[in-house]
Amino acid sequence: CQLELLFYLIYTFESFNSYIGTMVALENAMLPKEHFCNQYGISIDKNEWDVACVPQKIFADRGELNGKQIEEAIAGLGITILNAPPYRADYKGVIERAFGQLNITVKPFADGIVESDYLKERGKQDYRLKANLTIQELTKILIKCVLFYNNYHVIQDYDLDEEMIEQGIEKIPSKIWDFGIKNMKGHLRVLPEQTIKIHLLPTDMASITPSGVRYKNMLYSSNYSLKNNWYQLARLNGNKKIKIWYDPRNLSKIYTLNEEEEFHELSLLDHLTRYENKSIYEIEQMINYENTLNEESKKRELQEKIKLYED
Repeated sequence: CQLELLFYLIYTFESFNSYIGTMVALENAMLPKEHFCNQYGISIDKNEWDVACVPQKIFADRGELNGKQIEEAIAGLGITILNAPPYRADYKGVIERAFGQLNITVKPFADGIVESDYLKERGKQDYRLKANLTIQELTKILIKCVLFYNNYHVIQDYDLDEEMIEQGIEKIPSKIWDFGIKNMKGHLRVLPEQTIKIHLLPTDMASITPSGVRYKNMLYSSNYSLKNNWYQLARLNGNKKIKIWYDPRNLSKIYTLNEEEEFHELSLLDHLTRYENKSIYEIEQMINYENTLNEESKKRELQEKIKLYED
């Protein structure tokens, strides 16, 4: 879970101390990875990234997991937060090193890599002008780095015990993990996806309207909502507010509780495909841009209408 939390914080738009970013990182760490990778066009077998469990404890560094709101959110999952003392980077050396390893791996192949000394050399091009990767493309690169590390990286300094040597276990993370699950304390705690999402995904309010469930200028629907006449009732009785759960990385789907208190999924309507597979930040930028265009168009319309009346 530590490596996966690191992985999420690298590619998210959220700040490092963000409540929403942390919750989505933990949700990503506790659920199977096949669907996550498929969103970025990468197909994997379960064994390539077979980590989908709820930890009993999470060791943090007094940053994003140091707050009452987060502690209350994960308390329902039976997780305890342990925070490292301040100014003790040596307590989290594995994570600090993982940052460096990812940078070393990606740096030779990606333009726009941050260079702290770029102003010191006269005439050197600003590295920020070279950046050409979208956040989806960068995420895909990082997924491939994680898959390589899991399945092929050799941990040369790892000490194999006698039983591991007898079974011919290679010093590869996925091999060591599988051995530990089968032969050591490998009873992983797995909870239903619904339970994990209810506790970890950020929430907001949406409206049931005659056209669909509206959230941030987008409309959603589901078979359940159609069968239970949500939209006909909204047409007769007016709009109704409901609580929703959402993944800020991808607003193609949102989640809510139905009348039976069951967690169910609502999908974006077909005519709104321009928002499909977009993050909440990209969608907000698109909506703001569309509003700006509309305002400019209305100004021109008013000017031309005045001319029309004069004529």
